[in-house]
Amino acid sequence: LPAGLGDPMFGGMESRIAQIIYGIPAVKGLEFGTGFTGSYLRGSQNNDSFIIEKKYGKTMIAGYHWFGDWGRDTFIAFEGLLLVTKRFDIAKNVLLSNIKHIKDGIVPNTFNSLTGEGLYNSVDAGLWLIEAVYKYIKYTNDYKFVIENIYETLKDIIFSYYDGTLYNIYVDKKDGLLSCGNENIQLTWMDAKVNDFVVTPRNGKAVEINSLWYNAIKTLLELAKYYKDAKIVSKLKGNGYIK
Repeated sequence: LPAGLGDPMFGGMESRIAQIIYGIPAVKGLEFGTGFTGSYLRGSQNNDSFIIEKKYGKTMIAGYHWFGDWGRDTFIAFEGLLLVTKRFDIAKNVLLSNIKHIKDGIVPNTFNSLTGEGLYNSVDAGLWLIEAVYKYIKYTNDYKFVIENIYETLKDIIFSYYDGTLYNIYVDKKDGLLSCGNENIQLTWMDAKVNDFVVTPRNGKAVEINSLWYNAIKTLLELAKYYKDAKIVSKLKGNGYIK
């Protein structure tokens, strides 16, 4: 079947097939995929379909059938999908495939479905990535992988935010809080936008964003101490990153 056939919500092929089949009075149930078996499985056993392979590596789908891979959603689900289930090699691949697209310290919110280019309107995707790295270490103790592949990226995220980056993301030096955006752009998880209308504008110093920001700084500080990176320890403690 050609890609995109049918409406993603109610007019997809599964919906249309089900409508036809349920027209037969004797039919009381219909299976797609794992079907009824899924009702007997734990979520950790029935989640393979959310892990996908793209040309740049493995990543995770935010939700079927109309979402692609979203940075925020990927790293929120990272622990449950990959670490609890001990899929540590896939976890490493997901981390590496996502850091390839970081721009000015920002992890893509999602990707253009036609061009594949990253869309960077997310203040928290990078902060969730840092939390995912922290959880990866707690499950695996694999500090070697992090220092060889990701540590520099984590520093880039923190210092880009602190100095100021895209979408007016910056740290207010007066109080150490992370500020972002304006009334015309959606950067948090409340990202509904209709044409040019931002439904829930949350520009400024959103509370959960600053919780993630503080957590990210503490994570980098812990790693810097472990790696004996005295320069970063001194920078984080001495320049107002941590009040």
